[in-house]
Amino acid sequence: MSTSNVEKVGEFWAAHNRGDLEAMAALFGPDAVTVDRARGLTFLGREGIKSFKSALRQAFPDLSADPQRTIDGGDTIVVQELATGTHGGPLGPIPASGRPLSLPVCAIFRFGEDGLVSTADFYWDQLSMLQQIGAVEARAA
Repeated sequence: MSTSNVEKVGEFWAAHNRGDLEAMAALFGPDAVTVDRARGLTFLGREGIKSFKSALRQAFPDLSADPQRTIDGGDTIVVQELATGTHGGPLGPIPASGRPLSLPVCAIFRFGEDGLVSTADFYWDQLSMLQQIGAVEARAA
């Protein structure tokens, strides 16, 4: 019995919410490409997804993703999710603020013929995140 790509993406989010980097990486192909579109960063292979998510978990130790909508395109799965957490650790040069984060994210997973993620693109609003954690002042409307 095969596991659908939607189920595999569900496994990814469950591992994400547990902070289980190994389980997340196991769903990715050895040559997978992960792109953080907000920051213009590209991560390669299984170590790449672990590096990307590890840095986010360091900044937001309680980081959680709540998938809001999943679109099944067969070998391409699109997920709109809400990321929440507390800025409890450094985010690059930005020290922990202790402030909460609630951020919509769109993730697009593409699967290869081997049934593993071949590419994952994460789209999110970097300015909104920086404003929420107090690194950038929010402008009055």
